[in-house]
Amino acid sequence: QTMERELRETKAALEISLEEGKSRDGNVLKVIELEVTRERDLGRSRADIKKYSVENHRLTQQVSSLGSVNIALAHGKREALVALNVQTERAKRLQAAAKKSLQLEEHCVRLDNELHEK
Repeated sequence: QTMERELRETKAALEISLEEGKSRDGNVLKVIELEVTRERDLGRSRADIKKYSVENHRLTQQVSSLGSVNIALAHGKREALVALNVQTERAKRLQAAAKKSLQLEEHCVRLDNELHEK
């Protein structure tokens, strides 16, 4: 009887221990699953960071390139304005010379007329 009772108590203790072990194993499995999920998420985050870093670098290069283009355009615009100013001044001088030439021609016609009258 005592042995049966000890056997039952031992069996009960083993069942309790087995249940506690299963519970601990379940908790360990949950922790491992959480770690795996966390590592997977970290991997995704690293991949996203890398992707965004590459995209950011590409955009930075484009902005730099556009800045160079803007500088070149501004320089070209400045040169075009200088050339336009030169042409405008030349046109003014040509207009003044044409006016002077017309005045001289009119004067010559008057002198020629006066010469024929005499």
